[in-house]
Amino acid sequence: MVQGTSIHRPTALPAVAPRINSVRSRTSAVFSVISRPSPTTVASVKKSPASAAPATLVTTPQSQVPSTGLDIRQLFSGLPASIVTAPADAAFVPTFRTATVTDGVSQWALNHDYFATKDTAQWIANKYGTGQVIETPFEGSGGPFAASANEYHIKLADGRTVNAGILAGYYERNPESQFPGLADKLIRSQLGLG
Repeated sequence: MVQGTSIHRPTALPAVAPRINSVRSRTSAVFSVISRPSPTTVASVKKSPASAAPATLVTTPQSQVPSTGLDIRQLFSGLPASIVTAPADAAFVPTFRTATVTDGVSQWALNHDYFATKDTAQWIANKYGTGQVIETPFEGSGGPFAASANEYHIKLADGRTVNAGILAGYYERNPESQFPGLADKLIRSQLGLG
């Protein structure tokens, strides 16, 4: 319960009496800063061999500044430093086509990621598939919708087909000049190529 709101300030501070520690002899010297080591602890330290200590304890610290950009990439890639090399795909920049779809009355623009150019599709097919590019109609054949362009799919080694534009989109969103190796790593993860 609060009896008041004023602050009482003493005019003089009481003298502090020295602390007497009656447990000083019972505390452990290993973890206590207020005790002296017991004679048995001192004796056990004197008996330990000195040859286990290294000749010099001072080492020269390595630089805190990374020497190359590969060092930080190695940290996140999970690969040993000897395997990490400069990416060979640095020059690859995917290109896409624009396409529209219509229902006979209205017309809409389609996501360009579905429509990689033939050259981009071939590059993706050579890198991740068998090298075969298959041209397919947007949303398959038939139905009420018609697109102004076909999609390019690539054939993978296990027989699956994948839209080349979807895979090329990884390189568009993660350019090699800014994120070396990231698009390749993401695509291989999605395709199960390890």
